[in-house]
Formats: sequence, C-alpha cells, structure tokens
Amino acid sequence: MIKVSKPPIEDVTWRDVYTAARNGRGLIIKAFDDSGVADVDERLYKRYMQFLLKLFNGKCAYCETDIESNQPGDVEHFRPKGRVVDEHFKPIRISHPRWGEMDHPGYFWLAYEWENLFPSCIDCNRYRRHGSGANTGAGKADRFPVVGFRAFMPDDETKEEPLLINPSKIDPEDHLVFHETGEISAKTEMGAATLHYLGLNRREKLVKARQLAFRNMRSLFMDYCYAVLSDNATERTELGVRLNSIWQGLEPYTAMQRLGLNLLRTKTAAGGVQITFPLPT
Repeated sequence: MIKVSKPPIEDVTWRDVYTAARNGRGLIIKAFDDSGVADVDERLYKRYMQFLLKLFNGKCAYCETDIESNQPGDVEHFRPKGRVVDEHFKPIRISHPRWGEMDHPGYFWLAYEWENLFPSCIDCNRYRRHGSGANTGAGKADRFPVVGFRAFMPDDETKEEPLLINPSKIDPEDHLVFHETGEISAKTEMGAATLHYLGLNRREKLVKARQLAFRNMRSLFMDYCYAVLSDNATERTELGVRLNSIWQGLEPYTAMQRLGLNLLRTKTAAGGVQITFPLPT
C-alpha cells in the first residue's frame, strides 16, 4: 500500500461523471429523507473505474495487486455505501432523529463521491475464506471500524476517526512496516486494524507475491549496478527505466520494492556509492 493523491482530473469525461455524481448525491439524500431508504445506482459510481485504474496504475489501492490485467476488480467504497456491520458482520444499530432505531443505512450520501472510491481487488473488497482454518477470512466488505463517534447523517463523517488507512489521505508508511519475507507489521492501531480487516498477512499468495517482488527487484538492481560497472549503456538505460518506474509506484507491490531499493542503496552508500532516484537514463 502506498499513498496516491486523488485530485480532480482535468478531463471532460471525468467532469461529466463528477457532475452526474453530485446530482446523484442530492437525489439519494432526498430519497432517504423522504422514505428512510436510499437505493444506490451502481452504474453511476462504476463510471469512475477507468479513472481510478489509471490513477492507481491498474493496481488495487490497498494491496497493490495488478487488477487491470487479470481480473475486473471492484469500485470499492472506503465508507460502505449500503450498510455498516461490525467486525463479526452484525449490523450496527443507530438512533435516527426521524426514522428511530434502525440498522445503519450505510454512508449512502458518499456512494458517488470521488474521494470515497478506490479501485480494489476482489480479495480486499469482499470477505472470503483463504484456507481451511477458523481465522482465514479476510476482506473489508461492509465493515468500517471507527474510534468513538460514528456518522449516519450527511457531512457528519468529518467528525469520525476511522481506524482504516485511507490511501489517498494517509501515508501508509506512517502505520505499516514491510519486511523482506513479504509480511507486514503495524506501527499503530490504525495499521493493525488495516492489516486485520484486509487480511494483508492472512492471504498466503499475497504474502508470497510481495516476497517475490522484493527478490525480483533486488536482482534487477544488481543487474543495473553490473551494467554501470561494465559500461553497458543499453542495459543501463533499460534497467534504469524499469527501476525508475518501480520507484515512481507504477508497478505492483511498490511498497515492497521500495523497501528493497532503500536497503540496497544503504549498502552501496556504505561502500561509498550514492544512488539517488530517478536514475539517469
């Protein structure tokens, strides 16, 4: 997981979707005010998918798995759109000033909001089993842990303190530590909750993929160093472009590969060689 900012996009098509989304927000809020029910039109928020994939370089915003080439992926709502459940999938109850005691209706007013949407792999977005054990389930689904106050009215979400990392507003490096084994440890309560709900260490294939990405990057770096020492300009350029793309976050599992690059840079610096990015190509 790496931080990827989500500014408005200077594109006519994006603006059209944004305008439709703003209108949709007003309609869904009015529908809930009138009836206590908010029906989300998935066709509207899914129109953002092409822009989300481009912004996140075809990767899941949470685990950085490549979703553009091998799966349709989901448009994931950071704050769930249709309902909110606790860790054990029990509906969270609220006391609405107009509709009384009821299950949390979800953050329906954010269903079409650009800042609330992310590209996600199926395993991060949906709860699934990843083994035969009792504690192998993983996936965010409709869960959204907070500290204390929980919003259920439009705009009150600004008062919430989420326990999950929002990868467009919070730098995951402040909460997570990546290791050569492919595993991740938490620095903070938010980091621990993010690991738990997304199952970032529980999904064995994901952990192995991160480990492999670390090893591949290390080999790539060593090949680059050899190309420099042997004065092979062609290979140096090709490998430099690839390493720069990794550093810029364009490839899967960037967080893991950056870890490796930093470790190797530290080693080369100890030998008197300073390497900075972007590399000259």
